[in-house]
Amino acid sequence: MLSISPWHGVTTVVLGNCGFGVAPTRPHQRDLIVTTLEKVEGMSPATLNEGLGNDRPFESFPEYLDAIDDLGTAINVGVLLCHTPTRLYVMGEEACEREASADEIAQMRKIVVEALDAGALGFATSKSPSHAGFKGKPVPSRVASLDELESLA
Repeated sequence: MLSISPWHGVTTVVLGNCGFGVAPTRPHQRDLIVTTLEKVEGMSPATLNEGLGNDRPFESFPEYLDAIDDLGTAINVGVLLCHTPTRLYVMGEEACEREASADEIAQMRKIVVEALDAGALGFATSKSPSHAGFKGKPVPSRVASLDELESLA
């Protein structure tokens, strides 16, 4: 029900404003996303895994929105498509090490369009030099070129 927020009069939350989220995520990348959220946002991996469930009913961003909708909430929820999981989804762990190719950027653009069509509020990224994720590597969004960012925006 997203309590304690509604108890304090909060009527709406927006997820993913920092460029970090949980979808799209391939099943074998789930631990990488959880570790990144632990490192960057200080979230507990045990709590994240408990909240997301062992059998997460989503891989794509539209499936993620459906999962939120299926659970229901006591307040309004808006979600931004996040750059870090999008890059990781397309590029794997190399997303932390190099710029994306033109083909990879095109794949990410398709994910952005699909997410917006499904109801994403927008696209979020982070270029903060202090953001390190799994294995102490830069979060994937930090490695993105300006051309990639402009193309996705």
